[in-house]
Amino acid sequence: MGLLQRGSQWLGNTLTENEGVAVSIRRGENLTEDVRAVIGRTTAIKDDGDVTIEMTCRDFLILTADYVIDGTAVLPAAGDLIEESALVEGGPLPTFEVLPFAGEPHERYSDPYRKRLRIHTKQVSPVEEA
Repeated sequence: MGLLQRGSQWLGNTLTENEGVAVSIRRGENLTEDVRAVIGRTTAIKDDGDVTIEMTCRDFLILTADYVIDGTAVLPAAGDLIEESALVEGGPLPTFEVLPFAGEPHERYSDPYRKRLRIHTKQVSPVEEA
């Protein structure tokens, strides 16, 4: 492993340990708990000449090796659910569905060594009132 790869891995691990929140990943009946994720966002602007729309989605940055379903490390799939267990005490868990965003796939690697995933999501519960 080269110096840049070691440095990238150290930075990713340090960010996850210090800034990460506890999340659970659900795919169908399978649930993986105690995963650390860093919260991010992706913004896209759509301009058709008359109207400009700014869209934002919540991203979860999760170490690739930590995205485990039924005991096996896998890539995220559209429809997977991510619950932020660290944000709510005694209330319903905020749940986010993995899905594509603004023409991008639902996930991509966020580093050149494929150690961290950036996963696009949309909050599906509890539904926030307007």
